[in-house]
Amino acid sequence: MNISLFSSASPVCPRRVRRLFAPGTILILTLLFSLGLSAQRAGGAELDANFKGHNVGYVLERNATTNYEWTQTGDKTWKCINKDTGKDQGAMREDRRGEWGVFLTNTATGRNFQIDLWQKKVFDRSTGTVTFGDILKVGARPSAPPKPLAFRPGNDYYYIVNLSNNRCIDVAASGTGDGTNVGLYGKHGGKNQ
Repeated sequence: MNISLFSSASPVCPRRVRRLFAPGTILILTLLFSLGLSAQRAGGAELDANFKGHNVGYVLERNATTNYEWTQTGDKTWKCINKDTGKDQGAMREDRRGEWGVFLTNTATGRNFQIDLWQKKVFDRSTGTVTFGDILKVGARPSAPPKPLAFRPGNDYYYIVNLSNNRCIDVAASGTGDGTNVGLYGKHGGKNQ
């Protein structure tokens, strides 16, 4: 049996193949793979190489003509939203992370999904390896915004403080009527805060 690497339609010329498989080239390729260096699969969208399974928290996916946005909402929780209609596709529980992916389960339906950054695809693992869509964009895990703080200093009063700027809700001139202006002001302990 005679097997050839080349066909009449092949754009690869034999000289290029000889250069690719020259002893020095094979040694360099072997060293790179033995060091564990890796890159995303060629083709598809150009994704930020800084994001892998351990730190991704946002994925924009395109399935046929529909865009889906996968966003990490908590330590082990995600949500998926149809970007075209705004419809929530359900809450997801993060089961585990790998070097190149995140494995999720829809908490309502039990369907399993894999965000695969190496193949640049989202897979629906509930039905085998059926492709759910192509990944167009990735981003970091969202950082938690500062939570507002409410505390009770006594006498049935509460201060509501925004931790990012340390300002309190302040009612103008201690007004109580409809349309009274409310704003943010540095905490001074007045009864209008």
